[in-house]
Amino acid sequence: PVYYIIYEKYDIYFNYVRKIKNMNKKREKFVELAEKRVEKTLHNLKLIGNLSNKSAYEYDEADINQIFRAIQKELDVAKSRFKTSRSSDGPSFKIGRK
Repeated sequence: PVYYIIYEKYDIYFNYVRKIKNMNKKREKFVELAEKRVEKTLHNLKLIGNLSNKSAYEYDEADINQIFRAIQKELDVAKSRFKTSRSSDGPSFKIGRK
């Protein structure tokens, strides 16, 4: 019957529109969270840079290397997750005690 064909076309269109709206919501959520998290990360990196003040802190080259190796490792893991579905064991970082 004709009404079945019309209903079927309407259903296909409705599902398409719903899928597009859902994709837009996912994109909006991604952008919202990415902007917040990147801003927070950049702020924290600036705070790490503040640790370079020799008059306030004592550190050596090994400490610096440890810090930036840990940061680089997590950057590499995070970037690779956009290419695969692999996840990290979670951040864990401690400065070596002397």
